[in-house]
Amino acid sequence: MKRLVLLFTCSVVFIARGFATVPSSFTGTIPEHLRSQVAKIQKEYNSGYWAEKFARKAELRAMGLIDAVAAVETVNAPVLMGTYSNSTERYSPQTFQQLLFDGPNPTGTMTKFYLENSYGQLYMTGKALGWFKTPRTFDYYVHDGGSINAGLVYGGRDFTIDLIVEADKTVDFSQFVKYTDGEGAHVPQIAVIHTGADAAAGADNIWSHRWNIRGRLLERKSAGSDPYVDLSRVRADGKYTTNDTYNGLPVIIDGDYAIQPELAGSSNTSGSPKPIGVFTHEFGHIFGLPDLYDTDNTSAGLGNWCLMAGGSYGGDGSHEATPAHMSAWCKEKLGWVVPTLVTSYLPHQSIKSVEVYPEVYRINVRNTPGGQYFLVENRQKIGFDQYLLGSGLLIFHIDPTRTSNSNESRPLVDLEQADGLRQLNTSTARGDAGDPFPGSTNNRNFDGYTKPDSRDYALLQSYVGVRNISNSDTVMYADFDVGTRPYILVNAIQEFETGTHNGNGRIDAGETGSLKIALQNVYPTVLTNGTIKLESTDPDVIVDTNAINISIGALDSLQLTLNSIITIQPQASSRKIQLNIKIQTLLQTFQYPFSMFIGYPKILLMDYDSVAADNISSYYETTLSSQQKFFETVSYLSNTLHNSYLQYRDVIILFSGKKAWNIVSDSLADQLLTFVNNGGNVFLSGQNIAEDIKKRNSTIGASLIRATWNKNILLGRTLYGIGNDLFGNKLSVFAVSGGNGARNQVSPDELIVDTALAHPSFLWNSKSGTAYGGVWWQHLSGGKVVFWAFGFEAINDSAVGANSKDQAMTAVLNWFSGITSTPEIEPTAGVPSVFELKQNYPNPFNPVTTISYTIPTEGMVSLKVYDLLGKEVATLVNQKQEAGRYAVHFNASHLSSGMYLYKLVMGANVQVKKLMVLK
Repeated sequence: MKRLVLLFTCSVVFIARGFATVPSSFTGTIPEHLRSQVAKIQKEYNSGYWAEKFARKAELRAMGLIDAVAAVETVNAPVLMGTYSNSTERYSPQTFQQLLFDGPNPTGTMTKFYLENSYGQLYMTGKALGWFKTPRTFDYYVHDGGSINAGLVYGGRDFTIDLIVEADKTVDFSQFVKYTDGEGAHVPQIAVIHTGADAAAGADNIWSHRWNIRGRLLERKSAGSDPYVDLSRVRADGKYTTNDTYNGLPVIIDGDYAIQPELAGSSNTSGSPKPIGVFTHEFGHIFGLPDLYDTDNTSAGLGNWCLMAGGSYGGDGSHEATPAHMSAWCKEKLGWVVPTLVTSYLPHQSIKSVEVYPEVYRINVRNTPGGQYFLVENRQKIGFDQYLLGSGLLIFHIDPTRTSNSNESRPLVDLEQADGLRQLNTSTARGDAGDPFPGSTNNRNFDGYTKPDSRDYALLQSYVGVRNISNSDTVMYADFDVGTRPYILVNAIQEFETGTHNGNGRIDAGETGSLKIALQNVYPTVLTNGTIKLESTDPDVIVDTNAINISIGALDSLQLTLNSIITIQPQASSRKIQLNIKIQTLLQTFQYPFSMFIGYPKILLMDYDSVAADNISSYYETTLSSQQKFFETVSYLSNTLHNSYLQYRDVIILFSGKKAWNIVSDSLADQLLTFVNNGGNVFLSGQNIAEDIKKRNSTIGASLIRATWNKNILLGRTLYGIGNDLFGNKLSVFAVSGGNGARNQVSPDELIVDTALAHPSFLWNSKSGTAYGGVWWQHLSGGKVVFWAFGFEAINDSAVGANSKDQAMTAVLNWFSGITSTPEIEPTAGVPSVFELKQNYPNPFNPVTTISYTIPTEGMVSLKVYDLLGKEVATLVNQKQEAGRYAVHFNASHLSSGMYLYKLVMGANVQVKKLMVLK
C-alpha cells in the first residue's frame, strides 16, 4: 500500500496501518480522520515553560534589552527510552547519547544543530536513560481504542506517563531541574523514545509529536484509581511530582514532552537508529514554534526551507540526519535574531549568510509597524543547510494575523519563490533552485510589479522592494526599498514616424521618429528635478541625447512625448535595435533598456508552437543570428495575419513545434499562398502540419504544401537527401533526434508527393523508396515554398557525418535569395594578389547571372545587392572565406526589371558594380 507521509505537530504521519516502505523524505499529508486531533495538539504549542520563556526573550531583544537575554540558555533534557510490555529495544542509551548530544556524530548532533541555529545562544544537552519497560502492550499504546489512532488520542500520552513512573523508580530527576518556584523544583520538558520504527516510513507505531501529559493525568486522576500511577503525585494543574528533591524542594515534571521512535525505516524489528531530524523539529514545538507546513494538505508550506516544515528531513528532503535550518521568522520568534528594520532606501546593502551570521532584514508593509512585513535572509549550502537544493536570498511574507500555514493563499509565513511558479503553495514541489533569488531563473528584482510581487494580501502596494540582487554567495548585495524616495517605472513606449515618412507605422532607414513614453512614480514620494534622456550605441541610430527635465507627483504618472528624437541612417538595414532610457533622480539612476525595429526585417519567424516553455524559436533565432540575418519573431498568432506581417517581408518561416491541430488554418494558408503568388518565400517546418491538413480535409492547405500525409514515422529519425534534388544534393543526411536538437519529434510525418506538382527532397530512414519527408515548389511569379514534415529545431548538429541546422538554413535561404549554388572557389594556379569584384555575366540577364570575385587573404566577406535607392534586396555572401577566386549564381526572378548595384566588402576593402535585370 502506498503511504502518504508528513510531519505534523512536528511529526510525520501516514494514512493507514500495514504500510509498505516509503522514501525517507518529507511529503506532508495529514489524514482527514486525524486532523481534529492534530489541531488539538497544535493549540498547545504556545504553552509550557520554554514556549513562554522564548516569547519573552524575543520581546526583550526586540526592545533592545540585549543584556537581559544575553546569557546562553541551557536546555538539559532527560531522554527516557521505553519499551512496550511486549517489545524489545535494539540500541543502547549510549548510542542515542552520542547521536543526540555528545558525539561523535559525523552528520551532526542535536546539540550542534541548536548551537548553529541560535548562534551560540542555546546549548541543548541531555541524558539518554533506559531502557524502561512500560506495563502495557504495544496494541494499547499505539492503537489506543482504534486501529488507526497511532497513539494520538491517549496512547502516546499514557506511554509517556507510564514511562515516567517507571523511570522515577531509579532516575534522579533533580539533575534536570531548570527553575524553582513556590511549588517546587521543575523539569520543564522530557524527550521520549519508544521501541520500533518510524511511522513516517510506514511503520505501525506511535506517530511522533510534541504534547503534554497534564490533561491526560487529570483524566486518569478523575477516574478515582489507577493501577500504574500513584494519583497522589498528580498535582491539581496536571503536573507530576517525582520522588526526588532539589535543595529540599519536591522535583516536579511539568509534563511537556516530545516523542520519537528508536528505529528509522518501516520495520519495527530492524533498522538504524532514528536520526535527529524529528527531535529537532519536535523541540522547536517545545520552544513554541508552530508547524510551517500546510496541515490541511493543500500546500507544502515552507517545504524543505525550514525545520518546522519539511526541513527536518534535510534541505533536499532526504537527509534527516542533517536537518535544514529554521527560517528567518522562526529565529526572530525565538529571539535569536533581531532583524534590521529597513525604514529608508538602502542601496547595495550587504547580506551575510544566515547559517553563520544572525543577519536578517525586515521591511514593513508601507513602512508601518504592526502589520504584514517581509523578512530577507541569505541561505547558503553550508553547515546544517548543506543539502539545500538552491542558495541565495529567501524573501518571506509574514502575516501576524494568521497562526498557521493552513491557508496557502494567506499563510502565516509564505516564501516568495523567485521563479514565480508557487510550487510550494500548490504542493507540486518542496523547494528547489528556483525559489531563492536570483535562483535558476536569474530573478534579481522583487517589488510590487515583479513576479512574484510584494503586494499585501489585499493586493495593495506595500512599497517593499528588494532589487539588483547579486549572485548567490556567502555575502550578497541588494537594494532595499520601502517607498521613501521616488521610484520611476517606464510602463509603455510607442514609436511613431515624423517628418517625411512612408506611413508604415515604424521608423525606417532615412526617417526621423518620435517616442511616446508612459512614466509612473509608484512610490508615495514626489519626484522633482529629475531628468530623462535617450541613449544609443548603434552607429545607424542617431538620437538627441539632451536631458529633459521631469517632475512626477507621488503615486502619479506622466505621459511624455520626445519629438523627432530618433533619426535612422539611410544605409541602415531593417532590424531590431537596442536603445536605453536613462532617468536621473536625486538618489538613483534608472536604466530602462528596450528594443524596437528599424522598419520591418525581411525575414519573419512565425512561432506556432503550443508549448511556450520549449522555446523552440530559439533554435531558429540562433541559426539566423549566426548567419548575421535580420529577422522578427512573432508568437502564436491568430488564424489570420495582419498585413504588416506580410507586405514588407521577403521570407516567412513558420514552425509548429509540438502543436498538433489547426496549425495552418484555411485563412492562414490562403494568405500564405497569396504571399507566394506575389513573389514571397515560405519555409514551413513541423511534425504535424501535413497530418493536420489532411484530417481537416483542407484543400487550400494541401495547395500550400503540395503533399499529402501518409502516416507518422514511429521508428527512426534519419532523413537522407535525394541525390538529384535541389536540397537533397546539398543536404545528404539529417538526424532529427538527440544531440543539441530540440528532442521534440513525437510524430513526424511521411508524405505522399505528386512529383508533377512538387519536388521531394528527403527520404525517411532509407536512401530509396517513397517515404518522403520534405518537398519544395516554385510559383511562376518567383515565389517559393519549402515544406519539411519534421521540426527543423530537432536537427542534431553533433551527429557524425550529418548536416547541421546552419547548413540546412543556408540552403533554404540561398534558394530564396536566388543563389542557386553556394560560393565555390574556382581552380587557380595560386593565391590571388588583389581584392577584385568582377562584372557579372551575362549582363543584362533574366533571371540568372554569375558574379565572380577574388580575395587575397582570409576574412569575413559580404556580397549584397541593392536597388538604386540603397535598399538591400539580396544577400549573396555573408561568411568567412579563405583567399581565392569565387563565383556565385544569382537568381533575380523576384526582382523587377531595372538597374541594381552589387557590393563586395571585406574589412576596409569595398568594390561596387552595376547589373541589369531585363524581363
